[in-house]
Amino acid sequence: MECPEVSVVEDTGTADIAVDASVPDGTAQEATGPAGWVGTACAEDTECAPGTCFTKEFLEGLGVQIDNLEVTNGMCSMMFCPDDSGCGQDGYCYDTSSWTGTPISICLRKCVDMVDCRWMEGYTCFYEKPEDEFGACLPDSIVVAILCNDGHCDAE
Repeated sequence: MECPEVSVVEDTGTADIAVDASVPDGTAQEATGPAGWVGTACAEDTECAPGTCFTKEFLEGLGVQIDNLEVTNGMCSMMFCPDDSGCGQDGYCYDTSSWTGTPISICLRKCVDMVDCRWMEGYTCFYEKPEDEFGACLPDSIVVAILCNDGHCDAE
């Protein structure tokens, strides 16, 4: 898949970025999945087939403390999934222990690249290891926290 075109327009010393948000026919539904399944937008748990709507408030209630935490428009998921079967179409049961230090499994949406995620809303396709077959759609702020341990990356 091709990345969307980005153009920079100069305007008296400031730059605005315009993104071509068009999606090829047939990929818009694939990029978000069926309503209520893992990775789709939500505001409440009742909107999610797997059972949990991850929001900033929900994660902070669990004790997740990440500077600039954003979970734009929520994300359907399920905690403590026993295996992939409970995560629905395009979802899988992800063991977070490598970056949380605690054996917590959650349903995340599978992805190969950013177009599989809600990238216009600040979600990215995160690969824990480069050799992984697929990644997981996660909010950018959580990816930064994982990669930088404390959410503050060095200039390197």
